[in-house]
Amino acid sequence: MTRLSNDMGVFMYLVLVMMILVGALIYVWLYFAQFALIFSGKRSWHALIFSRDLMRKRFFKVATRIVVFLAVWSGFNSWAAGTFVVVSLLFGPVGVVTGFLGTTIFLLDLAEIGVHFATVVFLIAASLRLYQDLAGVQVAERADTRAVAAMQATGGLSEAAL
Repeated sequence: MTRLSNDMGVFMYLVLVMMILVGALIYVWLYFAQFALIFSGKRSWHALIFSRDLMRKRFFKVATRIVVFLAVWSGFNSWAAGTFVVVSLLFGPVGVVTGFLGTTIFLLDLAEIGVHFATVVFLIAASLRLYQDLAGVQVAERADTRAVAAMQATGGLSEAAL
């Protein structure tokens, strides 16, 4: 009975890890759908498919940049939250004694929220710039494909022309 319970636990853990990996993959594939919806005028499924098409043939390059953007964002937010906790522990007793505890907490929380909003703006701006670059590359590739398709294939030379 215990072995079956352990095996079931391992199986459920593996299923959970697979679900997280698939979710991360889908997130990266559909990352640019929000920008396609707003800036390119794509709607519903067209925005999702356009986002997937932007990732085609350059998935690891773009996914790495997205992960870096998210790491910078979460890193700064973690530092801001940690600083809030440490400074609250340092200034908390001083605030209680002087009567400025509410003001101290308010100012520290305001600084933390300011860092959060600044990093969100960075994430959105960097993602938008990456989206514009990818959309420009895709338009250029599409123009090259159309130019090649527009060329007429020439027929073979006849024996008399040789």
